[in-house]
Amino acid sequence: MTLHTTQRSRIPFVLVITAALVGVLLGTFEIANTSVGWHLASGRWVIENSSVPSHDPFAFSSESVEWVDHEWLFQTGAALIHRYGGGEALSLARSLFIAGLAVLLFVIGCRSGLSPPVALALSAVCIAGARPRFFLRPELVTLVVVPAAVWIFLDRDRHSTKFWLPGLAAVMVVGANAHRAALVVPILLTGILAASFVEMAVLGKWRPETLKSGSLGVVTAITALLVNPYGWRLFAVPFQLNALVDQPHIPNPEWIPPTVRSSPMLFAVIIISALVLAIGERRAARWSLFIMAVGLAMRHIRNLGLFFVLLPLAIAPSLARWK
Repeated sequence: MTLHTTQRSRIPFVLVITAALVGVLLGTFEIANTSVGWHLASGRWVIENSSVPSHDPFAFSSESVEWVDHEWLFQTGAALIHRYGGGEALSLARSLFIAGLAVLLFVIGCRSGLSPPVALALSAVCIAGARPRFFLRPELVTLVVVPAAVWIFLDRDRHSTKFWLPGLAAVMVVGANAHRAALVVPILLTGILAASFVEMAVLGKWRPETLKSGSLGVVTAITALLVNPYGWRLFAVPFQLNALVDQPHIPNPEWIPPTVRSSPMLFAVIIISALVLAIGERRAARWSLFIMAVGLAMRHIRNLGLFFVLLPLAIAPSLARWK
């Protein structure tokens, strides 16, 4: 039995199941992050009040300060799962979510031209690399939203606008209401588009439709982010958060740069991936995506997951040329 993705490739269904099992295996472990209680409490508040909070309902000294709860969608879903299934259901939901991520990365590899076994291996490496970020919190949604949105954007020339553009918008709306890190998507798409523009200018080979569709995709991604209860105020959240974590009296190990000692796999994969791209990739868009992913990972260790979920999109086409 096979899963048909394109006329050029067929993905064996057994390998789809294998990818899912890899995700379940690597996504199953004890819930260790202490923030899960706060997320569950926030989700219960949203359910009980049938609205999202505009001020922190749990604060005594700052109840008058506005609060942009950009994670309300994840919190609500987690609270509902916990209400009807308890902690075991939350753990199972996380495992299934990571299984879906593993399948997504596997399919991306296959659609990029890799043979299914190689795509499966790449997916497994990326899931293993991102595993330290598989906490039961809103970041999980971002780890699916970001590669899905970038894939839709990169693959847009294969599809009619009426198919890929609504898909991109839908993914971005989910991201805008589940976790603030979805704001990185327009930056990634703009970087990819800018790289394509520079490549066209250097080579003198202009593709107006590619630039037009790319610009439309960037605008759509930004506009879709506004579909949230707080509107444009969502865009201010990263700046406010960075201002807080930069304070010397608020140390947080998630917001420090990684080192070879703390993340040896990250540095090894970066070096190997750079060699893969140097040998087989001449398209500026893929290089741009890789450089931006590395930049995110090097800035904060909490971005390690984003690097690994973006990696197949950056290097899979180059690996596919090694046939």
